[in-house]
Amino acid sequence: YSAPGALSAALGWFRAFPQDAADNDVWLQQPLDIPYLALAEPHVLAAMTEQAARISARHQVAEIAPSGHWVTQQQPGQVADALIAFLGGNA
Repeated sequence: YSAPGALSAALGWFRAFPQDAADNDVWLQQPLDIPYLALAEPHVLAAMTEQAARISARHQVAEIAPSGHWVTQQQPGQVADALIAFLGGNA
């Protein structure tokens, strides 16, 4: 972050959040009609299920437990099983 403009560039990602939220509100008015898999740890399962329904009419949510934010690192076997099941049913 010592290069000129590096910190400003890194923080620009966060500055874009308000525009991202506005864009998402428009895009989410019509859910996608594609298979969509969300992976959720137990603490956020209900919220993730609600969010997935807004994104795609053909959503699935797999609970990955016990885990935290980094489900792919904390439970790689469960993640792999969920992906294989999802991809196998949507081929």
